[in-house]
Amino acid sequence: MGMPTTLEELKTLTDQLIQSDDALKRSEERFRRLFEESGVCMAVFDLPTAKFNHVNKALCAATGYAEEELVSHNVLNFVDEAHRMSIDDRIERLRSNPGPYYETVKVLYTKKNGDPIWLNWHYFRDSHEPILYCVAIDVTRETVLEERVKELERLMAQQ
Repeated sequence: MGMPTTLEELKTLTDQLIQSDDALKRSEERFRRLFEESGVCMAVFDLPTAKFNHVNKALCAATGYAEEELVSHNVLNFVDEAHRMSIDDRIERLRSNPGPYYETVKVLYTKKNGDPIWLNWHYFRDSHEPILYCVAIDVTRETVLEERVKELERLMAQQ
């Protein structure tokens, strides 16, 4: 379709643009509410700065940190010291490999109160922008139970 030639064509095109804009706004609002109100931890992660751009209420509740604390510090500040090197290496690998990417990783964090929390992150990048879209599930209880089972198996094997 070329440029509108009549007032009626211009009005029709304007109405279509307004409808498209309204639909986009409704879609963005639904996504924003889903992100903010989800019971699952969600974040948008900036690879160049290694900081969260956005976090939701569930991630704040799980870690005990306020949104402002999570977005103003390098993510490695929250990762358990024993895992910082491997997470830093993973971030560097992602920085050097642009393009679409999907990965899952289990990371041990330290909550604000000092307690450990294991988060199983699923993240993806769907463009060449250095942004990761992240979803995490708290797997602390399962991880602790798995470690206890391994320890019991080790003890039983010694007998």
